[in-house]
Order: sequence, then C-alpha cells, then structure tokens
Amino acid sequence: MAICFALGVVIALVTVQFKARTFTTSFSFVPQASQDQSRAGLASLAGQLGVSIGAAAGGAQSPQLYADLLRTRETLEPIARDSFVLVPGGPRVPLSEFLRVSGENGAVILDRTMKSLRSRISSSVAMRTTGMVSVSVTSRSAALSLEIAKRLLRGVNDFNLDTRRSQAGEERRFTQGRLVEAQRTLRAAEDALQAFLVANRQIANAPQLEFQRARLEREVSLQQQVFSGLAQSFEEARIREVRDTPVLSVIERPALAAVPDSRGGLVILSIGVAAGLLGGVLLSLTRATLRDVRAADRDPGALQLMSEWRSFRGARRG
Repeated sequence: MAICFALGVVIALVTVQFKARTFTTSFSFVPQASQDQSRAGLASLAGQLGVSIGAAAGGAQSPQLYADLLRTRETLEPIARDSFVLVPGGPRVPLSEFLRVSGENGAVILDRTMKSLRSRISSSVAMRTTGMVSVSVTSRSAALSLEIAKRLLRGVNDFNLDTRRSQAGEERRFTQGRLVEAQRTLRAAEDALQAFLVANRQIANAPQLEFQRARLEREVSLQQQVFSGLAQSFEEARIREVRDTPVLSVIERPALAAVPDSRGGLVILSIGVAAGLLGGVLLSLTRATLRDVRAADRDPGALQLMSEWRSFRGARRG
C-alpha cells in the first residue's frame, strides 16, 4: 500500500512539473443600447405602412450574440492567418507555427489553427444582471494572449460598427423613397387646398364649403407632419451611416499577464494521493482474497466439501 501511495504522489509531482505554463488575458464589455429614439419611431411608421426595416432598429443586439461572435470564422480567420511578435525586437512568428499546427496544405493548417484558437477562448455573459460579456484568452505566451485579446475586441467592435452602418444605410434608402413619395402627397394636398380656396373666395354662411376646407386643411397638416418626420429620420440615418464612434462600452481592457496561470498542483497532487490510496487498498484486498483462496485449497474439510458438491451436481444431471 505504501508503494502505491508513493507512486501516486510521484506521478502527480511529475505531471505538475512538466505541465506547460500558460498566461491568461481577460477583458469585458457591454454592448451599448441605441439611444436614438427616431429609429423606433421610423420602425413604427414603417410598420403602419406594412414595411419592416429590421428588429434592430429599436435597440442593441443581444449580449449573447457578441459572445458567440468571438468564436466564429469571421472573427478568428484574420487572427489565424496573422503572425505576431512574441519577444520585443524579435521576428514575427505565424500563429500556426507557435501553436504547433501542421497539415497537408494551407487550408488544413488554417482550419486546425482556428480550432486550436477557438479552444483557447472562453466567454461568459451576465444575462440577468448587467449583460456584460467577459472573455478570457489563454496561451503559452503572455504577449500572444494580449495580442489575441486586442484583436478579438477590435473585431467585435468592427462587426458592430459595420452592422449599424448597414442598418442605417437600409433605413436611409427606405426613408429617401418614402420622403419623395410624402413630398408628392403633400404637394397634391396643398394644390387641392389652393384650388379650393381660389374657387371659393366667399364661404361664409356655407357650412358644406367650410367643412370641405377644414378637411383639406387637416389633410395638408397631416402630410406636413409625415414629411417633417421622414426628413428628420433621413438626415439622422445619413449621419449614422458614416459614424465611426465605438459602440461597445469596455469595462476591462486587455492587459499583459504579469504572472502565469496556476498549474493546479494542489488538485493534481490530491488526485494522485487519492489514486495511490485507492490502488493500495485494492491491491491489499486482492492479496487477501488470494491468500484466502489458497488457504481454502489446502484445507481438507474444504476439499471434501467441494468433492461432495461436485458429486451432488453430477447426480442431479444424471
């Protein structure tokens, strides 16, 4: 038993000693909610006209979307193709070479590099509280973990900017078409009111004419409100289409890891001790059982009993 215990401890110590050191860089951010109330108004107006311009017009994307985006090919492929300076003043090293990835051709190497990179990224989302996305990058180099974390944060922010610009472009095109149509409708309503006033200079004591003038004036007023709202939305969409303001609130920026990650020596040592003790107990039980069997084989009474039992079974079969 002592030998098994000692063997388990030795194996645990060797495992801890040869386990590669890793460095982890973490960062966290919160997607900014859209503060532009005109987008919600535009979506409502479009809905009344039977046109949908996207669910994202009223607010931000789900934080889980950004957590999943970190592991997509769109985000990881540029990083997997790149090379990094791991030592100040040193040469640039391809990521696939540092991760010790090999393959038959470039496509296979790229695919395996992305898989290895994906396994080194972990993320979590505090959905029920702040909606903050926390991300950790682990590798055998502190500099590499930092560079990958920076690239991930920049990639997510670029995706968010491109998405919002694309949405703003769609809104601008939709609003521009509606603006032209609203202008024609307003002009028609104004022309109708003008023609009525020219044809009916005296409408006093004529209730029917007064009612018709009020109806035409209401139509002009309504079309003016629609035209003004669309004109304002059109200008705001043009501004959002070219805006490059970051749309992520970074809570914790990536920083260089000062100390390596824990190797889990205490946990590994505990497992080794437990495995050694268990192996010692099983070995002791096995040896005790073998001794009992051998003792039973040397006992005349036990031999006689086994002989009678075999005779009884043979008689029953006969």
